[in-house]
Formats: sequence, structure tokens, C-alpha cells
Amino acid sequence: NGFSVPGDVSVIGHDNSVFCELSNPSLTTVSIESPCIGKVCVDAIVEKLKSKEPGFEMGCHVIQPRLVIRSSVRALT
Repeated sequence: NGFSVPGDVSVIGHDNSVFCELSNPSLTTVSIESPCIGKVCVDAIVEKLKSKEPGFEMGCHVIQPRLVIRSSVRALT
């Protein structure tokens, strides 16, 4: 459509796959590390198994994402 990235439009992706680095321009992305998610999930399951309390209780876990800045965004002035 005649737009240039990042001149006219900034683009940000999600997941930080290897293709983000290979695209032209390289894609800025939000990265949440899978091992971190796995650890939080396993820790929650282990805690629940250790607990003698009956029933299911929803919990809230915050996983800090990481912004990987590449060439697909430009600085705002």
C-alpha cells in the first residue's frame, strides 16, 4: 500500500521467533520466555499438590515480558 516500515508505520510482533530477526526490516517484538511460563505453571501445580486444602482456587501470576527493539519501529520525537 505504499507505506514504509518504520518511516510511516511502526510494527511490533509477539513471540520473538527466529523470523523476527530475519525479516527486512527486522521485527521489534515482545518476548515472554517459554521456560519462565513453564516454571510458573509447574510451581503452581506443585504448590497445589502439596496443599491439603480441597477445591480449586484461581491464582494470579505475573510474568514480566521483555521488549526486543529492532528496526521495525522508529523513535518518536
